[in-house]
Amino acid sequence: TTLFRSQEEVIDNIVKDYIDGGFKVTVVDNSPSQTTFCDSPNYNYIHFANNVGIAAAQNAGLNHLFAAGCDRVVILDQDSHISVEKIGALSEQFNVLCQDKSIAAIGPSILCEFSNQIQKPKIQREKTEVNDTREVKQLIASGKMISREAFFDVGPKDESPFIDGVDHEWCWRAARKGYKVYKSSTVVMRHRQGDD
Repeated sequence: TTLFRSQEEVIDNIVKDYIDGGFKVTVVDNSPSQTTFCDSPNYNYIHFANNVGIAAAQNAGLNHLFAAGCDRVVILDQDSHISVEKIGALSEQFNVLCQDKSIAAIGPSILCEFSNQIQKPKIQREKTEVNDTREVKQLIASGKMISREAFFDVGPKDESPFIDGVDHEWCWRAARKGYKVYKSSTVVMRHRQGDD
């Protein structure tokens, strides 16, 4: 989870949910002040008081979790939450897809909290549905499940943009290396989409 001036109580509850569900959790915090959310051997906190940007924060969290032995990592922003059960469902869809394809990432469908509607691409079309998933050109970072293999083959997130475009650029780079990116039609996550 990447944070910037987050609501501590909300994040604390989310972190505890994941740890209770058996996950390793790394919180990367770009806020000026340091916060401790929980005390568990499956919890790690990385603090960047000088706000290094979203890509550098995500890279730090991904590197830490992959070094800790995780095969897949789900990235979340502070304004997103996906249940332990939904992460399990995403992982199962990933398993099915990777039987005959090179998969870089899979993500949930996004239910925008402002419009209360599932977000659909405005320009690029999604490809045909396969096993409750659709091949897409890119995903937002929040909710995205990335494999260790793809992360180290494609490389880390580009840290030169401070925030915008980071998610999409990584997916496009993965496609150039022959990986596919998918969006689940059945796993939905509420998220506060940014402005157009």
